[in-house]
Amino acid sequence: MHDVRKVYFPYCLQRQPNGCHVILNRLYKPLGSSTTEWVDYEKYSVTLVGLAPRIAARLSWAGSKDLDNIYLYDDATIPSNSARNMAVYLARLKVLMRLRQQRGGSSGDGPSNAGAAHAGAAGLVDQEF
Repeated sequence: MHDVRKVYFPYCLQRQPNGCHVILNRLYKPLGSSTTEWVDYEKYSVTLVGLAPRIAARLSWAGSKDLDNIYLYDDATIPSNSARNMAVYLARLKVLMRLRQQRGGSSGDGPSNAGAAHAGAAGLVDQEF
C-alpha cells in the first residue's frame, strides 16, 4: 500500500524522445498509477507550454534549469515530512499549474502518441509567472 503523495502527486517531469514531458509520481509512473508493470511514458506525455529553463529552476528542488529531468523534491525535502517542505512543494505546484498543456494526437483525449504538439511550441519564449 502506498500513501496518496507517492501515487497522486507530481514528483518529477521527464522529457521524452518526442520532446514532450510526462509528469511522474514518486513511483516513476504517470500520476494515479501504482502498477508494477512497465509503462510507455510517451503515451502520457504532454507539451507544457511556457516551460523554459527559468521555469524549470523554479520547479526543481535543486534550482536546476535542466529541462530533461525536473524533480520537485528529493528524499530530504519530502513534502509530508514538515510544514516548510510542504509550503515549498505547494509553491512549486503553483508554478506547475500555471503552465498550459497540449496533448498530441487528433482527439485531445487520452494519452498522446504524437510529438506534433511539441513542434508548435518550439518557438515559445519564457513567460513571467
